[in-house]
Amino acid sequence: MSIQLFPAKAEHAEKFHRLLGEVANEGRFLMFTKAPPVEVLKENLVKLESAHSPNVFAFDGEKLIGWCDLQLTSRETAKHRAELGMGLLKEYRGKGIGRAMIENVIKEASSFGLEKIDLIVLADNESAIKLYKSIGFKEEGRILKYRKLDYDYTDAIHMGLFL
Repeated sequence: MSIQLFPAKAEHAEKFHRLLGEVANEGRFLMFTKAPPVEVLKENLVKLESAHSPNVFAFDGEKLIGWCDLQLTSRETAKHRAELGMGLLKEYRGKGIGRAMIENVIKEASSFGLEKIDLIVLADNESAIKLYKSIGFKEEGRILKYRKLDYDYTDAIHMGLFL
């Protein structure tokens, strides 16, 4: 296993679609259960590239296995912060790859004048919460019944990291 981190590129939209679909299909970590269309993902990747937004794709050889990005905003009063999103294929979790991706993106964040990184994590995702806390994220609040899948509700935790 030789993991390498590269900036996300639109040319990897199909690989990202497969990766996102696999993580979404688990039904536990994301707010959707199937990946958006490839065209939508490609459009979003083009926006990330053109904004030079802090982001990273993790590859094991040619296989795309994870992503981590910061969603910047154009709202004048919120330009000091961004929202972190990430995911990793099941078989690669618990090996330090998620930490490496987040640390890579955090390093880039300061060059954008960011002061804070926010994230929302489902309350039952204990391993992700543990990872975020170990990096320095603090719990800032709880969102009750944030997600409804079938007939089950899941709360979410809002976390933040001041840079």
